[in-house]
Amino acid sequence: MKDNLFFDHIILIDDDSIINHVHELLVKRHIAAKNITSYLNPLNAIIAIQNLLQQENLKILVFLDLNMPEITGFEFLDKVAELENNTKVFDIIIVSSSIDSNDISRGENHPLVRTYIAKPITSNKLKELKENYLQLEVQY
Repeated sequence: MKDNLFFDHIILIDDDSIINHVHELLVKRHIAAKNITSYLNPLNAIIAIQNLLQQENLKILVFLDLNMPEITGFEFLDKVAELENNTKVFDIIIVSSSIDSNDISRGENHPLVRTYIAKPITSNKLKELKENYLQLEVQY
């Protein structure tokens, strides 16, 4: 079994720059990526994702906050689902402080969402996420 998880692009979306910075440091320790980019504004992230989806064979992982002032995480999901080529290897992990069962259920049931993680991201949560991904790769 491979012991390393790799993505071409990891995108962090949170309106708090400190959270983005801390999460970026943790993600760099646990998940290999060619590029890790943080966005404070989810609308800018949508543009970046749209550009990435025009390229071939990219593995993209997004860590998405739900409660942001420009648009909510759920509005972000709706907009991203409408993008062309959104069927490529493209996963979204919701990272939210919301403990509302409706938010959790709605997030976990969205076809682009891999899982829902309670804020903040921690080393243990990333290790568990990595193990889940690696187990799925072995099954295929």
